[in-house]
Amino acid sequence: MRFGGNAPGCNGIIVSKADGSVFSLGSAFPVERDLRFYDRGFQSDKVDLVVLEVVDWPGTVEALLEVGPQTIELSYESGTVWRLPRPLTEDEIRQRLEDLPAIFGDLHIYFKFEVLARAEDDGLCRFTMLKRPD
Repeated sequence: MRFGGNAPGCNGIIVSKADGSVFSLGSAFPVERDLRFYDRGFQSDKVDLVVLEVVDWPGTVEALLEVGPQTIELSYESGTVWRLPRPLTEDEIRQRLEDLPAIFGDLHIYFKFEVLARAEDDGLCRFTMLKRPD
């Protein structure tokens, strides 16, 4: 990001004094919403979502389906390796949750903050979000 201006679609940024991480305030939602989720420890960048405990299996699976974790399918054609993302199925999510901690990597969760907050508030599961390195 250049000094002296915000990125397009950005209502500003918050820089953490503790570790220098940046939380972008998007323009799709009110700033107050983003500040509320920043205060809860949510990350605006790509994260790895690590589910540590499942209390309510159906609710947790439903929430994760809504978040939309993906897997990458590899194929080889015409001298090229193609990496094609596809959403995890309900069965694949359940399988991952059977072996905790379950990691759902490379998620863009900015538009899914409410889903994860509801899962946390309703006690469906316990999770942490780890910012992906740049």
